[in-house]
Amino acid sequence: MTQQTQLAGEVPGRRLLYGETINDLFDGKQSCDSGVTALGTNLASAYKIICAQTEFSTVAASTGAALPSALTLQHTKSPNNNILNILGKTFRIWNDGANTLTVYAPDSSTIDGTAGATGVTLTTAHRAADFTAIAVSTAGAVTWKSALVGAVSS
Repeated sequence: MTQQTQLAGEVPGRRLLYGETINDLFDGKQSCDSGVTALGTNLASAYKIICAQTEFSTVAASTGAALPSALTLQHTKSPNNNILNILGKTFRIWNDGANTLTVYAPDSSTIDGTAGATGVTLTTAHRAADFTAIAVSTAGAVTWKSALVGAVSS
């Protein structure tokens, strides 16, 4: 049994959920951004990921994408408005471009132990990777773990 992190004032157990919370749980798994062009050469100028699945069709040399911030995924209407809303969320990034894509993470976050501002690379040979938020600090820094999806089926 795993222990879940809980913020002050949260009540554990079953409870009613706002429709916005339910949408976040299920709609995000279906959202897709296709035919995207990678941007920028650093975290500040990289393409901002907003969908659960993003397929980059154009990747120029040294361009990248930035995972979302825990702070941007906070609910604004829910009483459960906290940075823990990002925990467990997975973003799949496809690299169908001609070059290696750099994936960044904001807010002092890390990806597989690498500073988010430095980023990790997703080569065309690996095709796609899943990035899952496994922990978040009270300041909003997310610990991301990645898993390569693999090559094209034959």
